[in-house]
Amino acid sequence: MSAKHRSLGVALLVALLAASAASAQFAPEESQWQNSWTGYMWFPGFQGNAVMQGNPVDVDVSVGDTIDALSDMEVSFSAHYEGHRRPWGVIADFMYWRMEQQFVHPDYGDVEVKPRQLVAELAGAYTVGEKLMGDVVTQRTEALVGARYNMLKMSVSLEEGDFYASKSKNYVDPFVGARIFQALSDKWGVNLRADVGGFGIGSEMAVNVVGTLGYTIRPRNSILLGWRYYSQDYESGSGDSEFKWDVDQSGPFLAWQTRF
Repeated sequence: MSAKHRSLGVALLVALLAASAASAQFAPEESQWQNSWTGYMWFPGFQGNAVMQGNPVDVDVSVGDTIDALSDMEVSFSAHYEGHRRPWGVIADFMYWRMEQQFVHPDYGDVEVKPRQLVAELAGAYTVGEKLMGDVVTQRTEALVGARYNMLKMSVSLEEGDFYASKSKNYVDPFVGARIFQALSDKWGVNLRADVGGFGIGSEMAVNVVGTLGYTIRPRNSILLGWRYYSQDYESGSGDSEFKWDVDQSGPFLAWQTRF
């Protein structure tokens, strides 16, 4: 069922995930919190292998395929919050989307695919190094420790035989990592974040790398452009109940940040 597999690959892989902030950063007083909210969209391409209820799926989706699939999105919501009170920080991210895709298969007739995904991240940050110019941070290095909750759900219905199947998976990936911010000027800044996780608790291995270029439009608002690579190797069950998600995701993202 190549058409079904292609649709399954695209549908599972359209995601709006966390982007690390990179813009002009101001050093708060010791007793004050510096907060930011970021709205973002990620347009990844995907390559890898998946197994759903024992059925293997080759995943090969370009960035263009992902953008085309956005027209099938029914619901999407994402929110990213960061708070800092030197030297500590907290990062919280929530994303949910639901999609519906319909197509005609030559052997099975009308096929309806409804995927949905929820990803929630909570992490703590600790500043291990910082350089200031007045009240502006020109360089900051942080250590990160946290966890991501992942939920994938897929339902497939076929007109022929009145067939319906639904499958969902929930797992948590702990992770550790680091983030480095470097100001390029009073308007421009770059940020690099890298973390690894899973460790067999959720995924066998999960790798997340984010590079961001930020431009400060106003003192409290920035536009962020970047690239993210996210890889998961998760597997559970066997036989007809086997579920596997061994996929590399990579692509550009666009974000808007507000600080308060």
